Amino acid sequence: MLMMIRWCFAGKYSMASSQACTDCEGGKFSDSEAKTSATDCGTCVAGKYSGAGAAVCTDCAAGKFAAGTASTVCTDCDTGKFSGLTAQTSSAACTDCDAGKYWVGKYESAWYWTQGLFCTTPPLINVFSS
Repeated sequence: MLMMIRWCFAGKYSMASSQACTDCEGGKFSDSEAKTSATDCGTCVAGKYSGAGAAVCTDCAAGKFAAGTASTVCTDCDTGKFSGLTAQTSSAACTDCDAGKYWVGKYESAWYWTQGLFCTTPPLINVFSS
């Protein structure tokens, strides 16, 4: 009896007894085809992350970090802190904004800015305009 092995794309693998391809789990990757087991999926290093079925791990964006290996998401720097560098591996990479400045980029509402890529001077808002 001829056994057919499924040829899977990068980010996936197929056991010899399976006809289906399975995604490498989040926090892992497979950068080549024809992997035959979950152990063929590599682990993302600190500072990088991946979702399920990833062919490569992605650097955490500026303003974020991934402290451990096999991360599926990156963690935002705390409010009032920033990091302009990518692929950071700990919250220590996030430094305080200077006095009178705040973190720009990701906001919860139009008036209250919380986190982003760099610190800047807050905008002047005229609350008394008619």
